[in-house]
Amino acid sequence: MSEQIDLVKNGKNRSVIKRRKRRFDEDFSDEEEDPYTQVKVEDILSPIETPSDIVRRPTLRRILKSPQMELLANTSMEFIESEKTFNKILSRLSSILYCDDPQYVDVTYERTTESQNGEFSMDVDAKSDDKGHKSSPESVHAGRNGHKGDAVADEEARLILVRVRELLQENINFSNEYLNRLRSARAKLTRTNTQKKQLWKRLKMKAIEQERKRIQHMQQQAQRETNGAASVLSSLARNTSPGPSGLNLSYT
Repeated sequence: MSEQIDLVKNGKNRSVIKRRKRRFDEDFSDEEEDPYTQVKVEDILSPIETPSDIVRRPTLRRILKSPQMELLANTSMEFIESEKTFNKILSRLSSILYCDDPQYVDVTYERTTESQNGEFSMDVDAKSDDKGHKSSPESVHAGRNGHKGDAVADEEARLILVRVRELLQENINFSNEYLNRLRSARAKLTRTNTQKKQLWKRLKMKAIEQERKRIQHMQQQAQRETNGAASVLSSLARNTSPGPSGLNLSYT
């Protein structure tokens, strides 16, 4: 039997709380419907008396036999391999930007002398020599302005390149630190997993030894009880044996 509390909102009933009432029928038992009846709380929460109790208790035994530690170590190895691949890409890009890569030796990130002078100066010199007339002041002024604009653009490009190199080196340092942390975590996980396996083997051997001693103690106790019972029976047999004259006494 259950009690249901409804909330009325906008003319609609909505169940918010369901509470079971205890019935006093002799034929009714809450244990049949309670899913937590079979849970042994005392076995779960009670402290262990000996280390071998870990082997006997399922809840504690599952902790040592759990494969989660090994799975975490394998997952960390996958992260390490992925980060190493990314780190190689960053290092290769850094070598290219610093002109240290053997496949990109001829790559330059600065404007050459010919490109700085531009086509304007070369055309003006060629025409002035061939045709024998001087260039106009307006064209010379425009050429100088263009050269100044190229110098400003070159300076901006140089600053951008320096900034890109700095950011790239910073990312490489972060990647190296991340790899070191991953390797350290994996080493600790692997060591912990190995120690856990060794501990399980020792506890299992200890539990087997204790069980063997317990069985021997029970056998010895049973043997002593058997010997005691045999001695009692023999004493009773001696007490009920006939007298030395061999006469049987009967009472009428």
